[in-house]
Amino acid sequence: MAHRAAQQPQQPQQQRRYDRQLRIWGDAGQSALRAASLCAISATAAAAEAIKNLVLPAIGALTLVDGTDLRQLPPTAHFFLSSPQRPHNRAHALVAALHALNSDVRTSFIPHHAHEFIDSVSAAYAFVLRFSLVLVADMPASHTLVRFLSQAAFRANVPLVLLRCHGMIGYLRVQAPTLCVLNARQDDLPPDLCIHAPFSHLQALADATDLNAISDTTQLTHVPFVIILTKALQLFRAQNDQKLPASPQQNKLFENIVRSLRPSHCPADALNFEEALKRSNLRLCYSQVNHIPPSVQAVLSHPNADPRTSTAFSVQLESPNHHHVFPQIVHYTKPRPAAHRIAEQQARFWLIAAAVNMFVNEAGRLPVRGSLPDMTADTESYLNLQRIYSEKAHKDAKRVLHFVHAIVDERGLDLDVDDALVISFCTNVHAIRVHSTSSISDELDDWNVDAFKEAAMLEGGLDPSGTGKASPYYPILRAVDLFHRANGRYPGSDTVVKDNDIALMHGYVATVKEQLGLQSNTGLWRHETEEMVRYANTELHNVAAFMGGIAAQEITKILTQQFVPLDNTLIVNMAEQSSITFAA
Repeated sequence: MAHRAAQQPQQPQQQRRYDRQLRIWGDAGQSALRAASLCAISATAAAAEAIKNLVLPAIGALTLVDGTDLRQLPPTAHFFLSSPQRPHNRAHALVAALHALNSDVRTSFIPHHAHEFIDSVSAAYAFVLRFSLVLVADMPASHTLVRFLSQAAFRANVPLVLLRCHGMIGYLRVQAPTLCVLNARQDDLPPDLCIHAPFSHLQALADATDLNAISDTTQLTHVPFVIILTKALQLFRAQNDQKLPASPQQNKLFENIVRSLRPSHCPADALNFEEALKRSNLRLCYSQVNHIPPSVQAVLSHPNADPRTSTAFSVQLESPNHHHVFPQIVHYTKPRPAAHRIAEQQARFWLIAAAVNMFVNEAGRLPVRGSLPDMTADTESYLNLQRIYSEKAHKDAKRVLHFVHAIVDERGLDLDVDDALVISFCTNVHAIRVHSTSSISDELDDWNVDAFKEAAMLEGGLDPSGTGKASPYYPILRAVDLFHRANGRYPGSDTVVKDNDIALMHGYVATVKEQLGLQSNTGLWRHETEEMVRYANTELHNVAAFMGGIAAQEITKILTQQFVPLDNTLIVNMAEQSSITFAA
């Protein structure tokens, strides 16, 4: 079996330059970002804002696709392209501007419209294989090109992000068939202290601590609460057939045992005993303690995490059916399809998850994380306790690594695994997730009406008397797309027939309301519909900057495999500072 060396830490110069982001997603997240290759189709202001927020933290490679001639646009249409010396092609001009922000990023562009060379799902599939993620800006979801890209990206498991700004309304749609999250960065995770099932070194430390024999009150008040609870639980189990507290009465009995451990010469306000009696810490000792969180259990019980039958450990990437000729990418061509790297990432994720499954079957618990919360303790006691937990975490991770090797050898897999990745996986095992969304193409034909209506009802968007909501603009955007498909332009773009556009839009909105079962509510969303016509698909730069920032944040989550991304649709009403998310 081949093993990769552990990821090299960032060089000192890069550490200084990217210090703040490294504090958020660490070396592993930065390495993942630098290995990513992004394609942005249509270099609008919103796309430029999103890309700017990815270029600054040093995404690996960027390819812009846009055939727009800037001489056909007003000079104020794009904040990044205000220089009179700019190239005529919009993709070329934006690449030049972005390259000046961070020369570490490999930038390139295709000076053609994407629909000129992506004319089928097959062509779209061959194209998206080159990239880690595809961003499409200012294009109706019903556009034929978006359908092609959606179906192809879903098949290739390449994330696709759709970004639109329509006047004061922002729209973001994330499509990710399967996204393996290595660290959800969940702040409310309970500490993993193993008090309910202490490992040998922890139990030995508790046994060696005789609270009554400690005469120094300062030393006594600095015994970590972990030791106090471990000793108390040992006494409770001895009196209750080795069982954990399982009822309110037993919980109360256990609390009394904790109180009884306080020696008579210990101050009544000793913080360590107060910590031991905190509800959040007592719950770590009860029978209801959740050894494996449901979100983690969902990963481990997934068929892909079965060490015997899973087919997800090998890189499975379908080759394009036909050879497609694309315009030359100017400046840079990535030699290896980026989608292959995504497939490798997911294969490693499921391989380690299967190894964790084997560990759980053997040990009856997840690997110890090895981190300690803040607690009242002297430095020596805290460091000693930290050492015990760290050694146990390292031992558990080595056992998981052993199972990884065993699966690879038994299945004859051609997959290299970084030892540091296994250790990181075990450290963050309580925060692993598998995230998936529906296809944009499927949404167009059969959208999740119930999910929308539930979200809209909670926001008050189904009340005809209510205004200032965001939810009405999702069905109105669908109506806008119907208008665009029928007329080849956006409503309100021709001021001569603006009143006629309003009447037509009310008709299209009525069609969408019929899909929602709201056709009888004729007064619903009339004001919002007329506002949408007034916007005339104008891209306002403050809205573009806000939505571009959100899009960049979601893309960063996906590329670094950290934090949980949007599921899956966001609508923002900037005029009223309201927003709504739901799974479309």
